[in-house]
Amino acid sequence: MLAEKRNNQKKKRTGSSGTGWKREIKDPVAFRLEVLMFVIYLLILLHITVFRQGFGTHPLFQGTLGHGLFYDYRGYLKRRRYGRFAYLFFCNIHWSGPFGALVRRRPRLRGWFIVLLGFLFSLLIEVLQYTFGTGVTETDDLILNTAGTAVGVCIYMLLMRILRGKRKADW
Repeated sequence: MLAEKRNNQKKKRTGSSGTGWKREIKDPVAFRLEVLMFVIYLLILLHITVFRQGFGTHPLFQGTLGHGLFYDYRGYLKRRRYGRFAYLFFCNIHWSGPFGALVRRRPRLRGWFIVLLGFLFSLLIEVLQYTFGTGVTETDDLILNTAGTAVGVCIYMLLMRILRGKRKADW
């Protein structure tokens, strides 16, 4: 009896049977397209960062570790290679932005949790790069990719606030 009363209260709060995910999917075709877009985005990102030219040609766990926090970036600035600096700096942020925006489309996930997911996905990319020897594993990539995820979440929330006239964003 008590458990049934709790379930009824939960249904009143969530407006569903308590699972939460069923309530969000108003248009199954649009939801499938969003999932497909997200999967394609992840595959492209993995192709750019891990499964690229040179994949499979190096021995496992023989990747390169970065020299220090923003070491390469400082070198590019000292040598006045501003284009290379801007490319690496802003592309690390830019490539992670869609992760934050696309995951934020799920209303039940909070912004801080999405940023944590972005950090974990970036960590996965860095581990895979080291494992397969297809890139330089650097701490600054983790920082910039996590910042990119946060920027994506913020841009999405700002756009939703503008488009829907919301006054309060749910963090």
